[in-house]
Amino acid sequence: MMYLYLFIGLAIYRGLISWKFYVAAGRKAWEAFVPFYNVWVLLKITDRPKWWILLYYVPVVDNVMAIILTYELLHVFKFREIKYAILCVLTLGLYLAYLNYTEPLKYHGRDDSWIKKNLGSWVNAVLFAVVAATLIRSTTFESYTIPTGSMEESLMVGDFLFVSKMQYGVRLPMTPLTVPLVHDTIPVLGIPAYTDFIELPYIRLPKINEIQQNDPVVFNYPAQINTQGGRQTANGPTPLEVTVPPVDKKTNFVKRAVAVAGDTLVIDDGQIFINGVKSELPDRAKPQFKYLVEFDPAFYLDPVFMKEEYDIEFAGGSQEMTNQTAGDVRIYPRGVFDEFGIVTTNNFYAIDLTEENAEKLAQHPKVLRLEKLIQRVDSSNYDEVANSRWSLSLFPNLSSHAPAQHVWTRDDYGPLWIPEEGATVDLNLENLSIYRKIIEDYEHHSLEVKDGNIMIDGAVATSYTFAQNYYWMMGDNRHNSHDSRYWGFVPEDHIVGKPVFIWMSLDGYESGFKKLRTDRIFTTVNGSGERVHYFWPFMAVVVIWNVIAHFRKKKKAKAA
Repeated sequence: MMYLYLFIGLAIYRGLISWKFYVAAGRKAWEAFVPFYNVWVLLKITDRPKWWILLYYVPVVDNVMAIILTYELLHVFKFREIKYAILCVLTLGLYLAYLNYTEPLKYHGRDDSWIKKNLGSWVNAVLFAVVAATLIRSTTFESYTIPTGSMEESLMVGDFLFVSKMQYGVRLPMTPLTVPLVHDTIPVLGIPAYTDFIELPYIRLPKINEIQQNDPVVFNYPAQINTQGGRQTANGPTPLEVTVPPVDKKTNFVKRAVAVAGDTLVIDDGQIFINGVKSELPDRAKPQFKYLVEFDPAFYLDPVFMKEEYDIEFAGGSQEMTNQTAGDVRIYPRGVFDEFGIVTTNNFYAIDLTEENAEKLAQHPKVLRLEKLIQRVDSSNYDEVANSRWSLSLFPNLSSHAPAQHVWTRDDYGPLWIPEEGATVDLNLENLSIYRKIIEDYEHHSLEVKDGNIMIDGAVATSYTFAQNYYWMMGDNRHNSHDSRYWGFVPEDHIVGKPVFIWMSLDGYESGFKKLRTDRIFTTVNGSGERVHYFWPFMAVVVIWNVIAHFRKKKKAKAA
């Protein structure tokens, strides 16, 4: 219904600011007020293709189309200088209303020769390139980059992806008043690229398939909050403002859906079990864990050797290393890893490694010790873990409430059931912390505990039925990933799409031609076995297309 109300409201506003233009063009005044029909008539007045009406009602695309049609309307009434269109845009149509009520309006019709002479054909080309790109970006595929190593080395820092929004169903834009072709911030200016003055309800078009266990998924970070202020000034601290962005304007994350709605998740000794069965990742996925690595103190860690053999890069001299496939690699003094029950005798490194690289590094003659850093919890350390930061920081515990209600670690976690649409759970004070965020933030009910009773929307509640599906997202870089273990479930309305294709991949630690990861460019994200490269087939299509275009152009020239 929200969409209908919006269309009616916009139609009335559009009618109020332009009905005299309709009358001056020989139409009826009421035609300016009827939703959908008013745009159809406007296309007739401006002599524009009727199929444009389809673009006009695509959220976000409609912003660009409104600008184009406003200019077209001004043009046929000889308000042809670009300043008129700019004034209409800057005043959100109020300048058009000013012309509507104060200027004598005379219909002159479209003059293509004037447009070609004064604006050039490039203006239309640019505008419709923006329309086409916005339409593709909103409804089919969108390009993303991988900024962090949480999915290394399945998806690597520097990968440029095409993400299919059709795979799990296209989510219609929920924040329609936004600048095209950007997500949440205007580049360079650093200001929001949208206004939440109008927010539309969540609607998802039919999907190609459901999210499956271990699918890589792009989604909006559900726990995101924005803060402003709170800084100390000469006049005292400024007020701290905390806001939650609209769902579709939250930061995009990419993780693996290790558990889907209805699953029960357990992490035991770092290994994931779903519904009691060990989870098997696709063969292209290479999970990583943090390892304690101690070298012979006299051994020189040659940067070139470490890079070539283990893809480990020094960054900042002998005191720090960064591993492109693993994230953070640092040197630590004695005793830092006491929380793991490890007693060290010398300086050592903590390195995120795949199992393959760990086995390879263990064979190095100068490696004195290599041990996976698993955070375990059992009867011998239960109380210690319950009060540790690495348990209190996990969902659904609160870091300020020690001891932890759920004594879990990143490697020993659960069991935890993933909520499913239509399923009902018993609700009590013991499990309320698991479901509170869902009830309050994702499904928008009021919740409080009063006299030992759980109150939802003012009524005592002993159970709760979920309105949508939820997912559990984790990075393949298990010890270097900010994921569901820290902020909980991902609601279905936060799902963006599925990564399907790597069209470019750049190694940030190389220069020149070496920056190109040629083994990853033009390859698919999913599938089994070795990656299939589509670069040369693509180039062949480009060459064939250009050859055909060349001969067609020559043929037309001869015919003329």
